[in-house]
Amino acid sequence: MNALSIPFQAGSGREQTIPLQRYLPPVPADMAGSWAQTAFPPGAWLLDPLGASPTLALEAARAGFRVLVASNNPILTLTLEVLAAAPQEADFQSVLAEIAATRRGEDRLENQLRALYLTPCPVCNEMVPVQSFLWRSGEGQPFGRLMRCSRCSAEGEYPISAYDLDHLEPPGNAAMHRARAAERVRLGDEEPREAVEAALKAYLNRPLYVLSTLINRLEGLGLPPERRQLMYALLATTCDEGNALWGHPPGRPRPRQVLIPPAFRENNLWQALENAVTLWSGQKISVPLVRYPALPPESGGICLYSGRVKTLFPLQVPLDLAGVFTIIPRPNQAFWTFSALWSGWFWGRDAILPLKGALERRRYDWQWHTAAMQRVFSVLRQHLPPQVPLLAITPEVIPGFLAGTLAAARYSGYELAGFALNPEPELAQIRWQAATTRQPAHPQPDVLCSEAVQEHLSARGEPASYLQAFSAGLLALTRLAEAPQGGSVLTPEPLTPILSAAEKPFRTPGMLRHFETPEGKSVETGWWWLAGSSPDTETPLADRVEMEILQFLQGKPEWTLPELTDALNQRLPGLLTPPADLIRTCLESYASPLPDDPTRWRLNPQDAAATRRSQLHEVEDILTWLGQRLGLQVRGESPILWQTPDGAGVYAFHTTATSIVSRYLYQPAPLAPERCVVVLPGGRASLLAFKLRRDPHLAETAARGWHFLKFRHLRQIHSNPSLTLEMWQEMLDADPPRWEDAIQMKMF
Repeated sequence: MNALSIPFQAGSGREQTIPLQRYLPPVPADMAGSWAQTAFPPGAWLLDPLGASPTLALEAARAGFRVLVASNNPILTLTLEVLAAAPQEADFQSVLAEIAATRRGEDRLENQLRALYLTPCPVCNEMVPVQSFLWRSGEGQPFGRLMRCSRCSAEGEYPISAYDLDHLEPPGNAAMHRARAAERVRLGDEEPREAVEAALKAYLNRPLYVLSTLINRLEGLGLPPERRQLMYALLATTCDEGNALWGHPPGRPRPRQVLIPPAFRENNLWQALENAVTLWSGQKISVPLVRYPALPPESGGICLYSGRVKTLFPLQVPLDLAGVFTIIPRPNQAFWTFSALWSGWFWGRDAILPLKGALERRRYDWQWHTAAMQRVFSVLRQHLPPQVPLLAITPEVIPGFLAGTLAAARYSGYELAGFALNPEPELAQIRWQAATTRQPAHPQPDVLCSEAVQEHLSARGEPASYLQAFSAGLLALTRLAEAPQGGSVLTPEPLTPILSAAEKPFRTPGMLRHFETPEGKSVETGWWWLAGSSPDTETPLADRVEMEILQFLQGKPEWTLPELTDALNQRLPGLLTPPADLIRTCLESYASPLPDDPTRWRLNPQDAAATRRSQLHEVEDILTWLGQRLGLQVRGESPILWQTPDGAGVYAFHTTATSIVSRYLYQPAPLAPERCVVVLPGGRASLLAFKLRRDPHLAETAARGWHFLKFRHLRQIHSNPSLTLEMWQEMLDADPPRWEDAIQMKMF
């Protein structure tokens, strides 16, 4: 086990459902809260220097911690403040009703905006609200519409109608509406025009008119600040629904750049405004939130600082910080550009100033990410006591992102103290501490990486994804490579030597095997394994997960999936963190949810130890009886051998109650593979098939001729009174586990 391995804190595993989630780091619900409770003393002060997601501060505060959050994005600040207050649906409905009731001429504003999205039903001709108009990028009119008729129940995608084209443009002068929208975000001579223009191009005339009208009406209402903030929250979601970054059919769910898809949806913004009420009122428990330097109660809460962390220090009010706790996001040009646009629309030009740098930057690469994170880490290292650890959740991990993050911390005077990687959904948890000594640089960094990758694969016992194997080498390199002391100026491309060394093992002929997949043949796809024979490898990870789950189920009557996941992650930490689909498949093979509580699982009666022992004895007796019936000699117990009278081997049988077949397939076989049979319960067949699909090395070995025979199929063969050896050979593979052929590999 790697010395840096720490147990992965999975939380509940539920997806977050908060406003603007498609732009925010995808961290599962309860992960931040559960890790904070494990890592820090109760009620401690924590610092989030990035404020990248409101969920971290909210979960930590609800767990009893006090969290100082630095946030220089007005939209993220708005999101955190509103969610912390946990307003109810009635609060949002009240302010929405007030703006809907304002009048333009003789009609309510609500009626006027609803009318912009009416379309005739193609079946009954009833005027109904459209859900979305469908456009192709670069064309001057929509080509279709998504709708549902409440009168005749017609539902789906239909061609655009003549009525829709006649009412395509909103009231007034479209050019004037667009000019006013641009004017609210102008920063004078230094305005980053290209970014603003690109963001405005993502809005068609109709949604831009609706948003401008709503914002103008809100400004004229004179609402108190609390109610005004609720309406801004609803408008933030509606502004996002109004841009053209909604592909049709749905494509990339997380836009990172302001790029309009080839086909996109123009959503009904009045419906979006109404639907936003439910989304924003989803918080059930409020959290105390104050603005720094005011402090929240000792029972837990959020202390919000509006600005960058570098301007927070030295602290105006000293705090006894127990740790830095943050989420490190992937760069997202789309979100920061839209945040600047929406902030200008809501609060004017001054609100855009903190985001000016984001508007000016059009390209984010990993060298930029390294430098940006190094500036943040250096501030922390400079101003915080050395005993204060730094913990980070890092979602959407890919090699360059991870390498840049680890390098930035190292270059800032932090050393790696713990690491866990969950390959599903590619999320890392990292712990750093202040570096106490300056490690000498390794004389051969590529050799160091190669050794670490090979050691990890050997410890894993099965092929790894590129990210997993790459991380093993990167951790060794990051930990032992010499780095400047905190505050040092980075070289122009600090990542280049690191990436070069970390990628070397995968490009060295004869060092590793690459199992390619149909999805692609690049170095980052498929699976990687040791080249040549590997007699000293550990039991495959999938088999260890199965063994652990079976022991857990036999030792405790009932488990929830999160409880089981946490227990497994304690046993298999760091880079060996088992993926969720493997855990779930193993659990479903051995256990069933309780009828009265489907969140709790119990071992199946047939998988009780005594029952399986009895079944194994029965199967062994059947194999002995069948062999003798076919005129063969039966020898041995593990395996059971069928032999001809002159001692020639006919079949070798390995009986097992699990799907842990690697112990048979990877050991020297008593007979040729086509004469070897693993006999296992039918309940293990789907789990075995899953293992064969996820492990190309195991599948390749099995494809050499191994047979897999289910208990029930053996009993069916046994019941055949006219069985012959020829019939046996024909019936042996009649009910196999469902699995795919071994993936062809390429040697590198």
